[in-house]
Amino acid sequence: MNEKKAMVRLAPIFAVVAGIFWGSEGSFVRVLTSYGMNNITILGTRLGGAVIVLFFIILFTNRSKMKINPRDIFLFICIGGLGSVALNFCYNEAINRMTLSLAAVLLDLCPVYMIIIAFFAFHEKITGRKVLCLLLSLAGVILLSGLGTSKPVWTKLGLLFGILSGIFYASYGLLSKAATNKGYTSTTLNFYSLLFGALICAPFTDWKTTGAIISSFGAKAVVVMIFNSLCCSLFPYLLFASALQYIDAGKAGILALGEPVAAMILGLLLFNEIPTILMLLGMVVIIIALVIMNMPDKNAIAEGASPEEISGSSIKTADLGRNDSQDNREK
Repeated sequence: MNEKKAMVRLAPIFAVVAGIFWGSEGSFVRVLTSYGMNNITILGTRLGGAVIVLFFIILFTNRSKMKINPRDIFLFICIGGLGSVALNFCYNEAINRMTLSLAAVLLDLCPVYMIIIAFFAFHEKITGRKVLCLLLSLAGVILLSGLGTSKPVWTKLGLLFGILSGIFYASYGLLSKAATNKGYTSTTLNFYSLLFGALICAPFTDWKTTGAIISSFGAKAVVVMIFNSLCCSLFPYLLFASALQYIDAGKAGILALGEPVAAMILGLLLFNEIPTILMLLGMVVIIIALVIMNMPDKNAIAEGASPEEISGSSIKTADLGRNDSQDNREK
């Protein structure tokens, strides 16, 4: 009982730290790019390292998490292709073309992209709250972009890749829901997303350049690549999934919104990306929009929806929340 109480107290911290880890991705991309590593190679080495570590974790904890129906292999290939490759490839490109904070915000706006996709693809109704969130998000991005200042913090290609990263994130969420509806857990989903992502990247990864970078920069380059795998593709998902065992999905999603804030702070400390007052205001406006998006739906509560369905508004929140619930049922 005492252990459970301790975990309940730690769960919010896990969610916050997960968001910080997600926000650190841009810093690793910038450093590895400065070493001479191209985008797909950064991605290939990151996914390869993460899937190896997760493989051994599953091997020594619960091997059944590796079991999937052969008929679902194509689904997991699509999840890996969109979630691990396309999403991160576009995000990495955005990182190198604009400030870390703006790139992170454009990715985290995936709930907004989901509203638009759901409207056109599934004719889902756009409510007043959704319109408010859309308008707040748009205003926040405009403020955060540095529009009207002497030094804009974005480029056309950067903006395009940033938006595409969010769209791929939203698409990844839709496919992930299909997998969770088949009974797969978050561990299984993450493992095969990383595995197929790594396999897709492998033929295009410049292993020769990777070896040359290790020879030139020594242990420093190896340490950066290892932490790139752990901090961006493994630790945050494990921490977030652990948090969801003890707090509801909506609260965890809100706590993890420290991701763009962490990206802004790291951009300031490591790359001298000094935000203006308007940029800070834009960050606050966007976080408010995402918090509103994560608030429980009164209609859903009245209709007796599950906690995950009520509070799982963002892709990170909804997918991991549902998957982790399945994990708990298995235990």
